[in-house]
Amino acid sequence: MPISESQYSGSPVQHCPERCIACRLTKAIRPSVKPTGRELSKELGNLVWSDTCGPFRTSAGGYRWFVLFVDDSTTWICIFFLKLKSDYLKAFQLYLQEVKRLRSTMNLSSEYHMVLHTDGDSTMIAGQTAVFCEEHGIEQRHGSPYLHENQARVERKKHADLSQLRVFGCMAYPFIDPTIREHKLSNRARELRYVGHSEVSSAYLLYDCESGKVVNSGMVTFSERLDTLGKVVTTWDPSAVTPLKTNFMVTTLDAPYRDPPPALLETAVLEQGVYLPEDSDEIVAVVKVETSDDVCWVSLSSYLKPGSDRLSLLRDCPSYGSVNAHYPLFTEVRAVTGKGDSEEAMICGRAIEPHAQPYCVVLLTNFTIVDLPAGDVRFPPTHTCLGVQAAETPTVQSSLLPEGVTEPKCHSQVLSSPDCTEWLNSIQDELDALVQIKKASLMMDEEDIPAGVKLLEMSLVLKVKLDKNRQLLKRKSQICVRGNKQEYGVDYYDTFAPCTQLSSVRIVITLALNLGLMVYHMDVDTAFLNSVLEEDLYVRLPRGLVYGGHRCAKLLKAVYGLKQAGKEWFDTSDAFIMGYDSRMQRSDVEPCLYFIRDTTLQVIILAYVDDYLVAHQ
Repeated sequence: MPISESQYSGSPVQHCPERCIACRLTKAIRPSVKPTGRELSKELGNLVWSDTCGPFRTSAGGYRWFVLFVDDSTTWICIFFLKLKSDYLKAFQLYLQEVKRLRSTMNLSSEYHMVLHTDGDSTMIAGQTAVFCEEHGIEQRHGSPYLHENQARVERKKHADLSQLRVFGCMAYPFIDPTIREHKLSNRARELRYVGHSEVSSAYLLYDCESGKVVNSGMVTFSERLDTLGKVVTTWDPSAVTPLKTNFMVTTLDAPYRDPPPALLETAVLEQGVYLPEDSDEIVAVVKVETSDDVCWVSLSSYLKPGSDRLSLLRDCPSYGSVNAHYPLFTEVRAVTGKGDSEEAMICGRAIEPHAQPYCVVLLTNFTIVDLPAGDVRFPPTHTCLGVQAAETPTVQSSLLPEGVTEPKCHSQVLSSPDCTEWLNSIQDELDALVQIKKASLMMDEEDIPAGVKLLEMSLVLKVKLDKNRQLLKRKSQICVRGNKQEYGVDYYDTFAPCTQLSSVRIVITLALNLGLMVYHMDVDTAFLNSVLEEDLYVRLPRGLVYGGHRCAKLLKAVYGLKQAGKEWFDTSDAFIMGYDSRMQRSDVEPCLYFIRDTTLQVIILAYVDDYLVAHQ
């Protein structure tokens, strides 16, 4: 029977929450925690949230834990892997170096106050960590026991999105942007191998087995073959992997290693490499030197101590140059050794394990040896890693060209390039095609041009064409009109020109297979120069070019770059195809599709600007 309101009022049950100790002890519920409403910190590094997670099953590298650092103002996340939970301090020191580096790039003061907020774990709030924080003026704060809401800022980051992880080594097919394809019918993807993720972007790292290079791509389709690759991963034996101290980077020395080196009177540096001395936690750069009576390996730091003469010998070494197979060793950098001052240096050593000062460098001004943190080493904007060209500047394409081949941007650069003669011959061939072969222009002096006529400027486009092995095929020069300066109703009228679709290409190939036709691909050389121009247009040759003593010309044909060039070429192509044979018909649905079909002949022609797909018996 329910209790009535009169029975409840004034009874001991009503006052149970205030007076009944038994209920307080046995029916307690967890109090709700409300947001504090605090403001975010103002600068990078002022407030850092940190937490550890683990232990997990031991990874291939022997790691069982990971630690997160989350900056309060920028939400920047930094993760380090730990073999032991007690390695937290080492990871924190590495994080401080990254903060220092980022604050420098953001033009923030090197003097700042940091608050490190963790949970109550003794690894993070006591012992060596506490001593280190006290010595460096880092304020430590920690949340209440079992109150995870105090660490919500970092706890939420533990739920990682693993959807982007792929099976290591699986086939990857990066999409090739249309702007960098060789021609319109080229493959739209490449066949590479997935090897990881970029640390500085959202791109995947893909390995090209043919060139031995690693490339970045953000538009990738994967074929993981979990039935086979998955078995390899699940049955993998970590003991079969060679430890880091004897990995592929270490050079097999074919001569004695001497440290300290003897009194050398070297005549040449024969080779460079990487070596790990016994009982050492640092890999060192070594050079193979030839003396009057011996050949031996010595460390780079010991070799360079005497002075600049030996530096010049090192740079004359055949393996020293643009491709550095031992990166970051032997890399010439800028070392920050004072208050913001930097000087030229070369990396001669690298710590294997996480270390507060991982780089050992030789200062090239006085040839002294200095250990530096990562934040005090400034790498050049363009550098090479393991034979893979990695650059941060837009000019990376030029570094991928074969040796001795350049891709100048204008005529003045052609004159200063090492392959100047070849480029000048290519430009001359293009001028001959315009004036003599195709008779696309009539050269004249500027004073012979009718008064009041606007001169259109021309530009010179220089491109290198390579084969699949990145070997030189040809140097291509093209002289185009800057059509963006044309005026409608004055320089041009109609510009419409139909273009075929990819579905039409598939249909033609399917019909060819069903009808047993042979399929050929044809291309028209300098196609637009075959179509007669209706308007009277006058142009000026690109800067630096002269033909027959003239710099101006009247256009007779539809030169590349004109707004009406596509329309004029389509009309010319259409008239030629339809007039070639009286049986030729044009499709009512696809204006670029032509065909002949009778009892004696079957022909299908599909036009794509100046490319033709021809199928016939």
